[in-house]
Amino acid sequence: MGGDGADSSLEEAGYAGGHVPLAAGDTLNAVSVAVEGASVVVWRAGAGRLEAFLDFIVDTPVRGFVLDAPEGVELVEAAALTHRIPVALRTDGESAADAVTRVLAA
Repeated sequence: MGGDGADSSLEEAGYAGGHVPLAAGDTLNAVSVAVEGASVVVWRAGAGRLEAFLDFIVDTPVRGFVLDAPEGVELVEAAALTHRIPVALRTDGESAADAVTRVLAA
């Protein structure tokens, strides 16, 4: 979600989903359609609305979160503890698909 493009490794690994760009004026209600039916969200949008989004997904089917951005590590780690949601911080050289697999295995 967010960022400058989808990671082809997700499709190649057989994970369904799509890239949802976030515009400056998008509200959480506007992006809620994007997470409908999603088990894991890969976040590439930076820390701008990250904290509100992490609180928002508690009441959705989302059961895992991958941070694929350099900002927001502390927010994601806090959400993992507060909401007991499996998270992964994508590492250099790791594909998004590998990070999603780590979350699903948690």
